[in-house]
Amino acid sequence: MKFYITFGLSVLIMIGATPRIFSSTATPSLSWILQNPFISNNFSSQENVTSLEQELISLYNDFSTNNNFDITCQKTTSNGSFFFTYCQPVFIEEAIRRNRTAWREGTATLKKTAEIFEIFVVEMQTVDKIFGVLLEGNERARTLNEEIFRIRNQAQKMRSE
Repeated sequence: MKFYITFGLSVLIMIGATPRIFSSTATPSLSWILQNPFISNNFSSQENVTSLEQELISLYNDFSTNNNFDITCQKTTSNGSFFFTYCQPVFIEEAIRRNRTAWREGTATLKKTAEIFEIFVVEMQTVDKIFGVLLEGNERARTLNEEIFRIRNQAQKMRSE
């Protein structure tokens, strides 16, 4: 039970601690997408973005030559019924796991996911560089990225109206 509460709190902290707004003139970087899971009350949009992001991440993982920079996705819920998908690089997952273990042992404070991302700024820049090279050479990746941006931007505009 403690694990579920801790996990749920971690997800809520991750969602609440990251900005949701991005420029309508540029597509978001992969690191931005990873730090800002798409959450929508519109089930169709939610599933569409999840599917597009998983395909894009699959292309990224196939392209990346460093397994530590691979990205995995998991479905989670904060209330038991509303599910969303979040994705993280392996090195972030490992850092979260190490931090939770140290916290349980009483040797560290529990960090928010956003704080862990901040520790790995250089690594996240590397993720974005790999992603940029992928986008330059892969039309399907560019199309997916643009479609993800379009849907996310449309949802952002609807929330702000």
